[in-house]
Amino acid sequence: MKLPVLNFESEILSAVSKNQVTVIQAETGAGKSTQIPQMLYLNGYNKITITQPRIMATISLATRVAEELGENVGESIGYKTRYYKTEKFTPITYVTDGYELSTYSSDYHQDNEIVILDEIHEFNLNQETLLGLYKRDLKNNPNVRLVVMSATIDAEKISSFYDNAPIIKIPGKTYPIERKWEPTMRIEECVKKYFSSGTNMLVFLPGKEEIERTAENLSFYFKNTATKIFKLHGEMTYEEQKKVFAHYAEGKIILATNVAQTSITVPDIDFVIDDGNCKQMVCKNGVSSLTTINISQADCDQRAGRAGRCKPGKYVLCSPTSYEARDKYLAPEIERIGLENLVLKLADLHLDPMDLEFVHNPDKKNLQLAKLLLERLEALKDGQITEIGIEMEKMPVSARIARMLIEAKKYSPQVQGDMAIIGAILECGDFRGKNFYVPAMLTDECKKSDLTYQLLLVKTINNLWHTLEGSERVEFYVDRGIKKKIFQSILKSSKDIADKLHLQYMLNTETNDSDYVNIRNCIISAYCDSLYVYSGSYRGVKYEGADNVTRTLDRNSIIAYSYYNIPKVVLAQPLDIKVSKGYYGPYTVNLLRNATAVDLDNEVIRKSLQSIMSHSYYYDEYDGILYDIYRVGSIVVKQEVSEKKPTIERYKDCGWTYRRVIVDNMVLTTIPEY
Repeated sequence: MKLPVLNFESEILSAVSKNQVTVIQAETGAGKSTQIPQMLYLNGYNKITITQPRIMATISLATRVAEELGENVGESIGYKTRYYKTEKFTPITYVTDGYELSTYSSDYHQDNEIVILDEIHEFNLNQETLLGLYKRDLKNNPNVRLVVMSATIDAEKISSFYDNAPIIKIPGKTYPIERKWEPTMRIEECVKKYFSSGTNMLVFLPGKEEIERTAENLSFYFKNTATKIFKLHGEMTYEEQKKVFAHYAEGKIILATNVAQTSITVPDIDFVIDDGNCKQMVCKNGVSSLTTINISQADCDQRAGRAGRCKPGKYVLCSPTSYEARDKYLAPEIERIGLENLVLKLADLHLDPMDLEFVHNPDKKNLQLAKLLLERLEALKDGQITEIGIEMEKMPVSARIARMLIEAKKYSPQVQGDMAIIGAILECGDFRGKNFYVPAMLTDECKKSDLTYQLLLVKTINNLWHTLEGSERVEFYVDRGIKKKIFQSILKSSKDIADKLHLQYMLNTETNDSDYVNIRNCIISAYCDSLYVYSGSYRGVKYEGADNVTRTLDRNSIIAYSYYNIPKVVLAQPLDIKVSKGYYGPYTVNLLRNATAVDLDNEVIRKSLQSIMSHSYYYDEYDGILYDIYRVGSIVVKQEVSEKKPTIERYKDCGWTYRRVIVDNMVLTTIPEY
């Protein structure tokens, strides 16, 4: 079948040659992501970069286009992501938008280059920043051509942003899609209702937990049939994901997150069942919150477009919220997440984010919080990037992790190499699944941080893997409850961090107790503003922060391994998980992740505690001395002789004489005289 985008080849080539910016709105199934780079390449452009929001899409699209050209990946078609890349120069290169931003400089472009920003409807932080930077710098690079494209893009808004750039609108599939709305039906019931033998069905769910639960329910229902049920989410390896593309005579049911909305196209889908939700991360006042929300009308359209690629299809919205009641688009990422990496990147380009024009303007309060954090991390001073900041910006990790890696330079090669692994753990996520079990020999120093514990586990698992052979490795990860893709990403990422920063890779070396102490010092340098104080152990270990919110320590934490050894003060990452359906309605789970126990006599910790300490006085009646008392929660942080001089007043009452001790017009205590 001839893809619709090919009918617009002459129009696209003409627009690109005559204009610096071209906006392409191509419906799902039009073939924009695979065909437009090829047509530009075959018509004389020899350096084409095309961005994608996800690693999975970057690699799979490069592979697909190489196959269409009858080549192997790495010849004419390559890809580059933070940790995975083809090595030699290729005329067409698929990259993640994060990689494109990390390598961006206003003068790095070469003549006769095309930059394609694809799937721009997601408006993630990298895309927003690239859109603003290209608008600023294109006028100084007249030979560069920018193509902005997506299926559900607000084309007029982008066109206006680029001074009325031309818009090319391309229709998608030629097969109709029938739409239905099931407002009262559960997702499993909806699947059962519309599935028949030979049907290929794509079911959208918010996250992995919902996928696992639905898969378990459907597996029981279809247990006596040949129907295949597949899971599809970001934690799966590429090899596992490839199974969904095969044809099965009795049909298949693919349970997927929104990774299948844009990143992967399964061509033979008959039915799309959509629960109408997605999970979205929001950062408010420095606290990340994972919330399940209604997707937008644009998202519904894009999900519906996953059907009808090769034949007529059907789309069923299985949600109490109708299509018409949804927002047209979701709030862009730049309006809802932390902006420290954006501020740091722009500071390195000698730009203040307030001076750069964005399609969606970031919240000024979030920008101020990002600047404040970077000042605490010593990356900014008086609004200017410091030497530490310049070094941090070059690192392929988030701002806090970069600060830890810089701090590690004060210590041994062992600590530096170990911090590369911890940085990868923080970047890639927790590799421990629901039934995780890998015994490891812990020392008391290792138990003082969840991150040092995970470091030990990574080394233990890697060593164990290499002691096995052949068939013993087949079910290695499953049997031990290890998330294979995340664990392998940690190994790959930590090696790349170590290589990029010229560190020794310490995966196969043992960490001793003195190294663990220094590793905690590195963690303190990056998280000293994220302090929490022990407040009790009811239904989990509880801690309270400066915002007076009581949080529960993550159940995977090692630091509270004994009731008698619960640390009084920890550094940790706060996370709010908003659950939409509880027994009594919606509720929020306030968690602490990746906690590290700290000592109150640590100078950095004491300084950080000042922001959340409460002050009171204590008058010693026997010695007649006034003390300043500083507390965090129930803990006395310090007690010292006060510089204040109390006022002593005497008075009589019912024949008795009393002394009243007054400080700052407040009666501190009343003492009877005998």
